[in-house]
Amino acid sequence: MCHCEELTVNDLQEVFAFGARSFDDLKRMSRCGMGHCQAKYCYHHANELLATWMGVAESELSGTNHRIPIRPLPLKMLIGSDL
Repeated sequence: MCHCEELTVNDLQEVFAFGARSFDDLKRMSRCGMGHCQAKYCYHHANELLATWMGVAESELSGTNHRIPIRPLPLKMLIGSDL
C-alpha cells in the first residue's frame, strides 16, 4: 500500500479499526505517506480505501495538509559551519 513506509492494506485496516477517519489520521497513526515520495503514490489509494471502509464517497473525505518549507536553507546554516 505505502511502499516507502512498507505498509500493507492490513496495516491500514488496523489503524482504521483504532479510529483513523482521514488521510491525516492514517499518517499520524501509521506513517502512511511520510516516506520519500511524500504521499504522491499512496494518497489516492489510501483515500479510496478509507471511503470504502466508511461507506462514503471519496469526495466526502477531508483533504490532507501538505506543508512545504517556507524557504530553502543552505546546509551550512543547519550545521553551523563555514564550509
